[in-house]
Amino acid sequence: MTRLRFGLRGRVSAAFAVGALVLSVLLAVTTHAIASNYLTDQRYATVLRQAVFNARAVNAALSTTRPAVAQLLEQLEVSSGEASSPLAWVDGRWFADQLPGGVDVLPRSFVAAVEAGRPVQQRFRTRQGLVVAIALPLEPTGGSYVEVFSLRELDQVLTTLAVTFSGTATMTTLLGLLLGLWASRRALRPLSEVTAAAGAIAEGDLGARLQAHRDPDLEGLATAFNRTADRLQARVERDARFAGNVSHELRTPLTTLVNAAELLTGRAARLDTEGREVLGLLTDEVQRFAQMVEDLLEISRADSGAAQMRWEPTALGDLVTLVADRCAGRPVTEVEPGARKVTVAVDRRRLERVVANLVNNAEVHAGGATRVLVSRQPDTVRIAVEDAGPGVSEPDQERIFERFSRGVAHRSDNPDGVGLGLALVFEHVRLHGGRVWAEANEPRGARFVVDLPVRP
Repeated sequence: MTRLRFGLRGRVSAAFAVGALVLSVLLAVTTHAIASNYLTDQRYATVLRQAVFNARAVNAALSTTRPAVAQLLEQLEVSSGEASSPLAWVDGRWFADQLPGGVDVLPRSFVAAVEAGRPVQQRFRTRQGLVVAIALPLEPTGGSYVEVFSLRELDQVLTTLAVTFSGTATMTTLLGLLLGLWASRRALRPLSEVTAAAGAIAEGDLGARLQAHRDPDLEGLATAFNRTADRLQARVERDARFAGNVSHELRTPLTTLVNAAELLTGRAARLDTEGREVLGLLTDEVQRFAQMVEDLLEISRADSGAAQMRWEPTALGDLVTLVADRCAGRPVTEVEPGARKVTVAVDRRRLERVVANLVNNAEVHAGGATRVLVSRQPDTVRIAVEDAGPGVSEPDQERIFERFSRGVAHRSDNPDGVGLGLALVFEHVRLHGGRVWAEANEPRGARFVVDLPVRP
């Protein structure tokens, strides 16, 4: 089962939301409890005063004239209003006509306490809602006076308060979440800047730096990052200069070797069989060495920013077909209908080198190119070179474009090459503003994909 994981920003926002929820619930519960107790106490004090007053009136009437109890309770009901119902327990008899449902709605424990002559107060629910019943003994006439007061309005007020506090808690939680998102975005902005700068450096922009922060907690991070980037840039530039200088210095003696090899090749007929074989090996190695030096010079110029692009409108399908079929020695190119008339601005020499290196890589190291597909994408034009080799493992799919890097299959099956062909492909595609990557080609082999932006 996959475990859901939140990022740092999500955890900060969740912490704000949970904190706001806990605080709002705590305040809501506390406020509701205080308000409920206060309103209940006030209501009880009011009804108790009314019950005591009515009980004294009943007791006085019974002590003097002994009027009809039912009529007396009717008079009290009229004067007390609809919020209460007066009852009486007199001479062993209940007078409860004013209470809907009669004495049967009263709790048994309450009835027993009244009949025993004890003062009692109890809250309970009836069909009409929440009520409170107060019983007061009648002395010296005997019996008890009971009055049942409706708490419906109080119940409604408390329910309204509960709903209001619940809504407030929900709104506070949402505000806490929004505050957390805002605070996390603001607090983590330097981290986003570090990520963007590191990504830019990884993509080849060695001049990417972090701006100095006034925050003392972030100033050290920015300074350390910029110092590291400065050292990395200096080292890369130093290595690039070294490779460029070495390659440049090698061109003169290498030219001499190439000319000498060509001269000897022209007189190969005068050599015996063994001499011709040795001359062939020498010529091949000299040509390979010359190509490596040229590749190093190309990469050095790209690193130093001295590479000059010669843009010209090009029918991409025709260019890829010409180069790929020539390198493979057979027709391998397919151009989809949507890409046949696509004309883009490219550096023809560099793009020809990209296609040639990819096809040669498939022919030499991967069992041959099976298809070179040119297709039109929404914003790009795509060149995909598919081969019949063992494929490229996931760890090698990015590493294979590094300089002097070769896949496992390349190292074991064919020792030729120094690992500059795909690195040069990467640099040429980057100079075009495009992307290149390797992926699996089901059911067998690898697919090298180049995406170039459409520049008409």
